[in-house]
Amino acid sequence: MFKSSLDDFAGVGVLMQQPNAAGVAALRLLPVERVLHFGEPAGWRLPNFGVLPVPVLKSGDLVLAGLPVDIEIEPDYTLMNEDMGEDAQGERYRVGVSFTIPKDRPELAMWVATHAGMRWIALLRDRNGYFRVCGTKEQPLRLTWSATPGSGRAGRSNRNFSLSADSWTPVYFAENISNDWLLGTGPYSHEHEATFNL
Repeated sequence: MFKSSLDDFAGVGVLMQQPNAAGVAALRLLPVERVLHFGEPAGWRLPNFGVLPVPVLKSGDLVLAGLPVDIEIEPDYTLMNEDMGEDAQGERYRVGVSFTIPKDRPELAMWVATHAGMRWIALLRDRNGYFRVCGTKEQPLRLTWSATPGSGRAGRSNRNFSLSADSWTPVYFAENISNDWLLGTGPYSHEHEATFNL
């Protein structure tokens, strides 16, 4: 019975002879108050296990009032996570991004002190060339951090950042995360620009 119930669904598999690099190649953080519009992919939630579209945000689904904050990252020390669970209300996703900035210093401490209370949406490009949007306007990511000055000759001085949220939706794919794509047709003013990039 279980097998027959799956016969109507297309399968998934491995893309043969395709590169599969782990890690995040680019990270942009968007203060949630700069989001003019955040719409789910059309038809994303269909009842009765209907055929779902590919969960990709198209141009116009995410429109900003200013530029994101570009974070200079090391791909090997930047991770995105997405874990599905379930509770009494249904499916839930724990989504987030973590990254490490080497050499803890006063400028990092000042950035944290200034922006720790903000809520964020993370825009990523993975090392396979796919774009993702982590967090939503209704369920943005919260920033936490830890400092590790290190110990001994092998120790390194780092500041570790984590942005996470419990969400009703998974991490979405996106067509792009470039400035032109993100600013879309929404009104833009230079007063919204950020100068606090890490």
